[in-house]
Amino acid sequence: MAILTNDKTGASLRSAREQIGLTREELARQAKTSTSTIARMELNGHVPNGTTLVRIAAVLGLSADTILPTTPNVAASPSGLTSGVSFVSSDAA
Repeated sequence: MAILTNDKTGASLRSAREQIGLTREELARQAKTSTSTIARMELNGHVPNGTTLVRIAAVLGLSADTILPTTPNVAASPSGLTSGVSFVSSDAA
């Protein structure tokens, strides 16, 4: 489960929702998701699965990439973004 690292993203999402006059419940209904998903996005920086993200963005008149964080959450993995990645030297024969 991804977490937005930019604290302003949740606030921006809430602002976009409020600008078009929707409650969390109305946005959730129109995007075919749960109210708790919308609340987690706004309050905790939760990023839902791709399909849900696209539906929420469409209801808000945004592109999905405007909702996504610009910086990955490396705190989720103790070893950062390289977790599970093997590096092989080109000198290895």
